[in-house]
Amino acid sequence: MPSAFDEFKTQAHADWPSGSEEARHHREVLRRAMKSQGFSVLATEWWHFDYRGCDREPLLDIPLERVVPHGVGAETGIAVGP
Repeated sequence: MPSAFDEFKTQAHADWPSGSEEARHHREVLRRAMKSQGFSVLATEWWHFDYRGCDREPLLDIPLERVVPHGVGAETGIAVGP
């Protein structure tokens, strides 16, 4: 990607025009995939997406294991977590 994750510089902006061709390509692939599922990108952070209507939902602060007890991707055999 054109900047490090959580690096708050101009290079982290979603539309920053520089960086390698490969980094710009990967950023665009991520953006298209997320937008196709109803997410919108935060203009100042290429890695930050909000889901439509998320501002109407309460914030949750719970362990991932309580949300997906068998790990993210368990149905595909890609277990994450204990």
